[in-house]
Amino acid sequence: MDATLHFNRLNGEINKEVWKYMDVNSFITDCPDYGRKAVDEIGADVYGGGTPAPGCRIGYTQGVFDMFHIGHLNLLKHAKEKCDYLIVGVNKDSLVYQYKHKTPVVAENERLQIVSSIRFVDRCVLVDTLDKVALWEKLHFDSIFIGDDWKGNARWMQTEKDLATYGVKLTYLPYTKDVSSTMLRGEHENRVEG
Repeated sequence: MDATLHFNRLNGEINKEVWKYMDVNSFITDCPDYGRKAVDEIGADVYGGGTPAPGCRIGYTQGVFDMFHIGHLNLLKHAKEKCDYLIVGVNKDSLVYQYKHKTPVVAENERLQIVSSIRFVDRCVLVDTLDKVALWEKLHFDSIFIGDDWKGNARWMQTEKDLATYGVKLTYLPYTKDVSSTMLRGEHENRVEG
């Protein structure tokens, strides 16, 4: 199927005069969900596949997703296996700096595009808070997913209690051992040039 058909399938007919001025390959690369980009109620850039169907199980996970690796992919895959519609929050650069005191290697808009292009992700939003209740008030998810490396963490135990009052279930997913963006950042200096 060519790019024109992809675009038309999602957005209906388009004026051919407008279409000929568009760089189709760039358009699809820049907007992985065939150009559907919008600003939602939380004021974040959004890539996504529309509104979830009534009654479907909505899941949510959040992270930096810097230097995207197999651990990130595994988290998203396992999360999608446990819900019908997966929303992924990508932390803004400014938020990451607030709590990690470092800037991501990959800029927020690029991380948003990378994560939104993963087939397990139905909607992707840039977020500027770690407050999951505030995010629930905007996104209304039924489940939240995090790696099981956070089990026993005081902040996540409190988050689980806070979200339970809204009927949200916290699920710990298997953490992929021996890979992290922090480890990759250290390996960055040893990479092969070429």
